Amino acid sequence: MRKYTLTVIAALALSPLAGCHSHGDDHDHDHNHEAVEASADGHSHEHSDDHDHDHGHGRKEHDSEEASDEITLAPAMAARFGVECDTVRVGTFAEAVHASGRVLVTGSDMATVAAPTSGILSFSSSAVPGKEVGRGTRLATVRTGVTTGGDANRADKAALDAAERELERIKPLYAERLVTGAEYNAALAAYESAKARFSASGASGAVVSPIAGVILSLNAAEGQFVEVGTPVATVASDRNLTLRIELPRSKASRAASFTDARIDLGGGSVVLLSEIGGRRSGGTVTSGNVASAYVPVYFTVPNGVLLAGSGFEAWLIGAERKEALSVPLSALSEQMGNYFVYERLDDECYRKLPVTVGASDGERVEILGGLVPGAVIATKGVTTLRLSENAKAIPEGHSHNH
Repeated sequence: MRKYTLTVIAALALSPLAGCHSHGDDHDHDHNHEAVEASADGHSHEHSDDHDHDHGHGRKEHDSEEASDEITLAPAMAARFGVECDTVRVGTFAEAVHASGRVLVTGSDMATVAAPTSGILSFSSSAVPGKEVGRGTRLATVRTGVTTGGDANRADKAALDAAERELERIKPLYAERLVTGAEYNAALAAYESAKARFSASGASGAVVSPIAGVILSLNAAEGQFVEVGTPVATVASDRNLTLRIELPRSKASRAASFTDARIDLGGGSVVLLSEIGGRRSGGTVTSGNVASAYVPVYFTVPNGVLLAGSGFEAWLIGAERKEALSVPLSALSEQMGNYFVYERLDDECYRKLPVTVGASDGERVEILGGLVPGAVIATKGVTTLRLSENAKAIPEGHSHNH
């Protein structure tokens, strides 16, 4: 019986289920001590065997429980599968709320550049989509008088000149009462009517931007015949755009604390509004529709980052809290509704720790319990550790007790 006991103890000491190398010395020491005691007992074999069996069984149960929380992964394998670790530190953390938003469109944000007269369109070198232009910048010229029907503006100019000469002739005569008031009023009306029909910009054929901004599109082609008022280009204002972000009404009492937002532009591009010149508008939140589950929060941002009328996902970011414990979202492993992190014990040994999570800012999550500052945890590659954990699990029904 003593020989059999020594053989079982030696096998357990070499078993990989006994734990990581950092704990192996303690376990071996305990088992060897038991073996010496068993060998030295020569008085009562039955009593000695029963005592050793009970004591050894209790030790094996304890070791199994301790080892079940530990995962072995060689440093080379960890590097191969992208496992990276970092030290948990206390720092600032800001609450964030996931929300949706839209860039508001107002009449002053967009402008349509129209042809001032009829004729053949010719674009200038400034007419390039995406280019910034100032107010009054010439984008194109409409050449009149090159098509059948003549130049309407030239005819209007001739009529204006004639009406102006007639009015200048009648003015002194009316002052000397040589013509009646009806004749003077008729000449004045003819002049005003001719003046209204004539367009100075139409006469020059200049197509100019009415606002400063960015050319979004050209709506006509080079050499195209355009009528008066035909859209030639679209310009977006270079002023700030207004963003409306929908805050869940359950968070409305803390609305004033949300002073920044992280915007998802799509395609993996995320921007922080404060980093691109964005700010809260007015510092107030309107009550909105009382039947709605959301209240609007407004921000202004410089034009050029977001398109007017577009929608986006956002994280509304609240005031920072100091002395908070947080980890990257990539460090969390979610299992059956519970959250865990993997603590590194040494170069090749890890253990899974259950944690209580709090708010997230879209990149990090606050840890409310289960983790202490100074712990070294895996921040990337946690899937590899989870697979390693599952691979070492003892199948149900298997036992080292013989």
